[in-house]
Amino acid sequence: MDPRQTRFDQGQGYTTHEGQASAFAFNPERQVDQGGLAKFISQVYLWMVAGLFITAGVSLTILNNASLAEALMPFFWPLLIGKLIVVFALVSRVHSMSLVTATSLFLGYSAVNGITLTYLLAMYTPASAANVFMVTAGTFGIMAFYGLTTKQDLTKWSSLLMMAVVGIFIAMLMNFFFIQSSVFSLAISCLAVFIFVGLIAYDNQMIKATYMDGMETTGEGTKYAILAAFHLYLDFIALYIHLLNLLGDRD
Repeated sequence: MDPRQTRFDQGQGYTTHEGQASAFAFNPERQVDQGGLAKFISQVYLWMVAGLFITAGVSLTILNNASLAEALMPFFWPLLIGKLIVVFALVSRVHSMSLVTATSLFLGYSAVNGITLTYLLAMYTPASAANVFMVTAGTFGIMAFYGLTTKQDLTKWSSLLMMAVVGIFIAMLMNFFFIQSSVFSLAISCLAVFIFVGLIAYDNQMIKATYMDGMETTGEGTKYAILAAFHLYLDFIALYIHLLNLLGDRD
């Protein structure tokens, strides 16, 4: 269930409310508790940063241990499939999970992602990977600020952005298994950068659009903070991977 299709009742938590998804369309004039909203946004970003730290820590550990990297190599594809399952589980079922389960899935995904990213990062020079990370962080920060502060309604781009993500994913699979063209890979990354830049702004605006007074103080609210952090985490990682493909220097 998409969190944009839920309603928060003070003292009762979240309840499914399919018929009023439009109630969460972006409305810059909507009055909310600004202090509570600030705390909720802080929660989201603390979870996101925690996920990135775990991913970076796992990747650096494996990169500095050749024997560990070799031992984990046979598990690459099972881990990749497992990551996809976790993505679908968190995005579609977070409302029915316990807080412990949602937290475990997010942090576990971050750790597993660190393992799979290791083999990509090993293809680039350390300085190049670090520089692209800084470019990614700067770009993310600018678009996050725009998404949180703009009065323009970005929700109208939702369907287009989602279709574009699916298209990019299919194109990447086709290129990996059949086309195997470096030029096509660069073209995909160019398009993907624009798409994920837009998603960063959109997902940040949706943090505000889905916030209801009191969310920051409940376990249910924490679950949705984790889900929002997961969306932003995926945006950041995807943007980093595609910028690395465009700007990174290979060993």
